[in-house]
Amino acid sequence: MIRPLLTLGLLGTGGVLLAMAPPLGSVTLGDGTVAFNRPPLLLGASASHITIRFPVSTYSFEFDIRPDAGEPLGQVRISQDSGPEQIVLVPEATTAYLAGRPRQGVPVTATYDSQTGDLIATFNPPIPPGNRLTLALEPRQNPSTAATYLFGVTVYPAGARSLGQFIGYGRLLFYGDFGDH
Repeated sequence: MIRPLLTLGLLGTGGVLLAMAPPLGSVTLGDGTVAFNRPPLLLGASASHITIRFPVSTYSFEFDIRPDAGEPLGQVRISQDSGPEQIVLVPEATTAYLAGRPRQGVPVTATYDSQTGDLIATFNPPIPPGNRLTLALEPRQNPSTAATYLFGVTVYPAGARSLGQFIGYGRLLFYGDFGDH
């Protein structure tokens, strides 16, 4: 039987078009835990406004879910690891979309842990391998201190028993009103 290398299909109630590729070498541990064969790449992070105390900004984290990931992307955890103050993120304002023209929104729900400052974004349906994804987060406002802020990014394949893999830091740099840092 000949299997297609790439199929396009509509998934979810929102009618989102996702590139579907057959799984390539997914990893299942002895206890049934699932892991990526090759985890998604963090391509970068950016802020729409880099001025301190700016009231409306979007922090975008861009990912490449490689064709040979082996599993679809189920969750992303964003953890602020450095910076002189904690930036509070607004989970209900979280959005996600696939690369391309026009941008295709994908269903995402987010929760925020005020104790740890972590934001957990869950994709339903999960994002199949072979896609580029942007996760857009909104803070309550930009920080009031000019500095570099690092956000650790951990990705999880879809499923109840999945192994998270740390894939790097998103770096956001904020400046004072006159460009001082």
